[in-house]
Amino acid sequence: MDLWGAITVVNPTQAHMKIEPIRLVINGADWEITRVAFHLKSNDLERYDRISMMGGTKEDYNLHFLFPEKKVPTGLTGDFWLTSSNRADDPFSIPVRFA
Repeated sequence: MDLWGAITVVNPTQAHMKIEPIRLVINGADWEITRVAFHLKSNDLERYDRISMMGGTKEDYNLHFLFPEKKVPTGLTGDFWLTSSNRADDPFSIPVRFA
């Protein structure tokens, strides 16, 4: 099952940055994901498992979560954890809600 939403990714630094997904946490537990993909909004054919951005840039993506058919987090909220190359020892999360 593919659930997705729109996000904007901003690199406020002047340095190149890579962003990678780590995990999805729902109700305090890791949630199984088959795949995470970032689809560039300006060209949906460009799809990435992780993204790479030049300094001072901003891009819009559709963030796709692919779940096993029998474990879809419908109606749940959680945190999607990521890491970036400019703060590798300091992962960060963004809130997610699956309608």
